[in-house]
Amino acid sequence: PGFSFVNYVWPERSTRGQSTLMEDANLTGRGLEPLPEIAAVALVRTRGLGDLIFPKDWVSTDGTLQYLKSEFEFNLRCCTADDPIAVQSQVQKELKHAFAEFLQNELYPSLLQHDHSNKL
Repeated sequence: PGFSFVNYVWPERSTRGQSTLMEDANLTGRGLEPLPEIAAVALVRTRGLGDLIFPKDWVSTDGTLQYLKSEFEFNLRCCTADDPIAVQSQVQKELKHAFAEFLQNELYPSLLQHDHSNKL
């Protein structure tokens, strides 16, 4: 789950009858044909997600992009309101540790690998 420009560039066609409106598109990033970059940028803007997807202070007069960002939200379920506070605290501590390990060992190395390969 998250917001990525890829979802807007590669939307799936609507399953609502014969609708061709972009408002009805399924923004999955699994479409068969890409939208033109300028159309995808406009779609992001009309949905009010420019701050999540475009770099800070990004301005374009021609609708083209040189850089993108993606933002993800991770919902980790830890406990219920019926669990004792001590149990909730322990589980939250374990989840924070596991997430920190994920960032350090999985996500950051992957991002760096792709960053280096894009510069070649």
